[in-house]
Amino acid sequence: MIDDDEFVRLFEAEDESYLQYLDLDNPRRPGMETRTMAFDLPKPEFDAVAAAAAKAGTTPQRLVATWVTERVRW
Repeated sequence: MIDDDEFVRLFEAEDESYLQYLDLDNPRRPGMETRTMAFDLPKPEFDAVAAAAAKAGTTPQRLVATWVTERVRW
């Protein structure tokens, strides 16, 4: 086991030995579990979202997820 300070020291020193302390087969982000949401949009709105996503260099799904996150976080 390793304490937080030592882990941070290894990480910031770019010493890759910190990787042995990570569970790379089962990565988790506590508090950031995801759920799927599906909804329908009229074609003009869908096309507008798709165009905005293309302009931003991302997918429509990721763009909408970002917009929702920005809106609901205080």
